[in-house]
Parts: sequence; C-alpha cells; structure tokens
Amino acid sequence: MQTSSERAAPKKPSFKQQQLRQRETALVTAGGQLLATKGYERTTIDDIIGVVGISKPTFYSHFASKEALAIKVIVSGLETALSKLETFAAAMPPGEASRAMIEWAIDNQFGPDGEPSFSGALAFFDHDDVLAAESRLTGRLADLINRGQQEGTIEKTVDARLLSRTFRSILKDNSFFDRSGEGKADLSEIKSGMIRLLLG
Repeated sequence: MQTSSERAAPKKPSFKQQQLRQRETALVTAGGQLLATKGYERTTIDDIIGVVGISKPTFYSHFASKEALAIKVIVSGLETALSKLETFAAAMPPGEASRAMIEWAIDNQFGPDGEPSFSGALAFFDHDDVLAAESRLTGRLADLINRGQQEGTIEKTVDARLLSRTFRSILKDNSFFDRSGEGKADLSEIKSGMIRLLLG
C-alpha cells in the first residue's frame, strides 16, 4: 500500500514523453527562428522539419498545422517574458522591476530571447491561448506597477491598465520601434522617454 508521501510524489516522465517534449521544444525553437526571419507566409512546414530533422507525419503528431505551431511560438514567447518578469520581481523592488521589464521588452523585440515578432503574426494574437498567456503577463506587470505606486517609486497618475495595452503593442508589432538608420541611433533615447512616459 502506498504512503501519502509516495502518492504525492510527482511521476517522472517516461523516456518517450521526454523525447516528445524535446522534439516539440525543437519545433517551437526552429519555428520561431524561421517565422522571425522569413515571415509566416514564406515559411513552410518543409522548412521547419528540415531544420529539426524529422518527417512531416512526425510534425503533424505534434501540431495540426503551421498556424498551430505559430500560436505555440507566440505563447512560448509570452511565457518566456513572464519568466523574465518574475526574475526581475524576485531581484528588484516593484518599481525597478516594472521599468526593467519594459526595457527588456523593447530591447528583445527582435531578439531570440524576446517576444516572437514575425510578419503575419498579428492575426494570431486574438487566439484564446495567446490571449490567456498575454493576460497572465500583463496582469502580473500591472500588479507590480500598482505595488510600485504604493511604495512611491511609480507616479500615482500612471494607469496600469493603459500601460498594459501599450506593452501589448510592443509585444505584437515589430515596427513599434524603427531600428534602421536614424531610428536605431535614437532607440536608446526613445526607450528612456517611453519608460518615463509610461511609468513617470
């Protein structure tokens, strides 16, 4: 008969389950990189499976379509952002953590560790899974902003809900900041101004 501690212990994934998770992670990583560089329309499933080194039937055992993979890529990016926010929150006071997160989001808009921004992605931001992941992220950011206001490090006039909507635009649109030519040279100043505008 099992003891209560034995029943409570999490079951270790089987070797097959671990392989499936690793393969899905590889598909999401490859998909994110290709979609970011080629865009949604020009990226094919053949491109993706070619990078991962699997067959098309194996791809379809993980994702029903390219669209399903694209949604997973965005959700994964939002989960990465939430994890980053929690890292900031654990290491800094709420006001500093809020500023650090907005700066990170701007800096990583195109980066491999930031939110996946690729041509054709906007339509997927209305998918239920994406909206739920986005809500967890912006809700946590709003919570930190409210706490920063309580401690006096963020202006009382800052509207956390409005800021969350602006933050959503940063996550969604890779043209939110122009990184070419003069836009790239001015990015640091624009970023500082945006943080001052949003957080006071």
